[in-house]
Amino acid sequence: MPKFSIVIPTWERVGDGKLQRCLNSMQTQVYEDFECIVVDDGSKQDVWGLVAQYDRRFRCIRIKHQGRVIARNVGMKAAEGEWLGWLDSDDALDPMYLATFAFNIIQEPEARLWVCGVVVHGVLKQEGIHLVPKWTKLRHAWMPPVNSDGVHEHFRSGKVGTGMFVFHRECLEQTGLMPPWLNHNQIADGVDEWLGYETGYSSAKRLVGNPFGDDWAMFRKLTMFYQVHLIQACLYVQYVR
Repeated sequence: MPKFSIVIPTWERVGDGKLQRCLNSMQTQVYEDFECIVVDDGSKQDVWGLVAQYDRRFRCIRIKHQGRVIARNVGMKAAEGEWLGWLDSDDALDPMYLATFAFNIIQEPEARLWVCGVVVHGVLKQEGIHLVPKWTKLRHAWMPPVNSDGVHEHFRSGKVGTGMFVFHRECLEQTGLMPPWLNHNQIADGVDEWLGYETGYSSAKRLVGNPFGDDWAMFRKLTMFYQVHLIQACLYVQYVR
């Protein structure tokens, strides 16, 4: 049975309840063979104390404030599971998220990259607190176009979000960890080199995300080596404003 490592970088999301909502969604997973790695990116709030309230599958790594890309790298390096997933600390997962991925992984053991759909909640923001969602929409699982050689073609950002994909840890042997990008502008400026592009895709910075493009960059890198496999269920819960 597959074991998952879910990496959650976080910065100052204890006081508004977002990180607790995120961790609660991990604690209520039907499939229980996972570790949750919270990387505290130099928060002044008590991330360590919050994580300590959960069971031993949850652990916290503290680093100085360097940005969420570096925090993700730290989490991935520390991961012990054979399958890696990302989650932003202001989002959540459906209780059947890991169970559904595990079922499909067992059915197709050769697959190395899986994508699901997402439930998007639009919320109002008042004094830094997310309120009850005002609207909801579904985004189905999406596969990048494939060329005549069976390789995924370039695609714009916005198609796949942070919690929509999981990948086998052996994929990192092909992609490597992400470069030490500190903010979205550095991602935009450096993504061409990392992806091996020569035509300047990142010159239009909207291509690298809204506004942080590390999820697009990592997923694009994965699709350069691995075929995407779809799960037609909306299992990742994203809160936007």
